[in-house]
Amino acid sequence: TSSRVAVAGVAPRLDQLFDLAGLDHGLERIAGLTGLRFARTLPDEGRIRIGFLPRRRFDDLPPALLARGTQYRRLVSTSACMVLLLRQPDALDLSGAMIIIASELPQEHRRHCLLEEFVQSLGLPNDHCAYRPSLFCDRDSVLQLQPADEILLRTLYSPRLQPGMTGLRGERLLPVEPLIRWA
Repeated sequence: TSSRVAVAGVAPRLDQLFDLAGLDHGLERIAGLTGLRFARTLPDEGRIRIGFLPRRRFDDLPPALLARGTQYRRLVSTSACMVLLLRQPDALDLSGAMIIIASELPQEHRRHCLLEEFVQSLGLPNDHCAYRPSLFCDRDSVLQLQPADEILLRTLYSPRLQPGMTGLRGERLLPVEPLIRWA
């Protein structure tokens, strides 16, 4: 089964289409690491939706997404790019994601954000600089997955891990690389 990826919202400019071409290359690598498959689709059909919006329009996001509390409102008011993870009530796994990229960012920053937020939509939602270089460290501007990022993705999508499993149980099932062990 493929996860449907849609570009929604404001029609992307030509340079943003190049950003999406860079994402397609990253998706091939992600598919190889995780076993997931991705296919482009129409905006209303995407499980993972990508939108390029002017930064000033972030506040116009649907109120239902922002009603989750002050943490989300702060994220919307301070971020240049972000991912909002969608989950059904009482579900352990994610049902979809909305990735929003500020359209006025320089191209290199947009490309970094697009890949970072996409990977975060797959279940690695936090920025962290415990290992570097990394897609997840705000101090690094990388345009592709780094070796430690790949370890994290492979580990997260190991068939031995299941939604709802505790970290301790997961560590017992999978050897955890010292490189990525932090708590």
